[in-house]
Amino acid sequence: MKKTLVIFFILLLTTPLIITHDNNTIKSNDLFNFIKSQHFRVKQWKIYEEEKLGTAKNYKQFRDMINSLGIKADSSNWKYEREEFHHFQAAGFYHDGSSGLYIERKILGIYNSGQYEITMGQTVTGDSESEFKRVRIENVSKKNQEQFFYTIISSRKEHYTNKAMEILANNILKHFSAKKSEALVENDLISISANSKLINSSIPLRNKKKMNLQVAVRTLGGETTLTVGVPIIITDY
Repeated sequence: MKKTLVIFFILLLTTPLIITHDNNTIKSNDLFNFIKSQHFRVKQWKIYEEEKLGTAKNYKQFRDMINSLGIKADSSNWKYEREEFHHFQAAGFYHDGSSGLYIERKILGIYNSGQYEITMGQTVTGDSESEFKRVRIENVSKKNQEQFFYTIISSRKEHYTNKAMEILANNILKHFSAKKSEALVENDLISISANSKLINSSIPLRNKKKMNLQVAVRTLGGETTLTVGVPIIITDY
């Protein structure tokens, strides 16, 4: 759902979420194992991280900072946006042939008090459980990390009724000691935002509740998709 991505990017701008240690979040192997125990096959996962890179006084320093990082990109040049006294942006994409991972990076400089504050957002996409664990372990060790989100997408070749989808979603909440914060129920779709005791960090909601776990179950064309996000789903579902 497109509105999911809109909500996600608003949260990135407004929420100081920090998840920097493995004890602060659900163990990835437990989440993968639970999904598989429900006879769902993991199709894809995404990890998003955001970190501060420093400051730049002008566009030249912004470009120099990016060049000094030595970040790989498949295209010969980054795609740049430039608006003086407002923002600079560079976006790049890289496919790691050895691991099969797809890496999207966006480096943003926001003008504030005479300088540009630079942050980098990175989304890593893959389908291997072992690569997920490796990337996640590397990311949680970063001291300057500001944001850390991940989503696992799985499916099963079976049509679920709304009742069956609700049971599945509630089983996940129960397994991870999560309490429902809000829910969306539509025809062939159930989405639940919850707050789990197993995750120390959380996102505040408008109803004064909190969330750090999101579950979406959707049935379409004889296939049911289960998407789980910590603390929020970062892709369409």
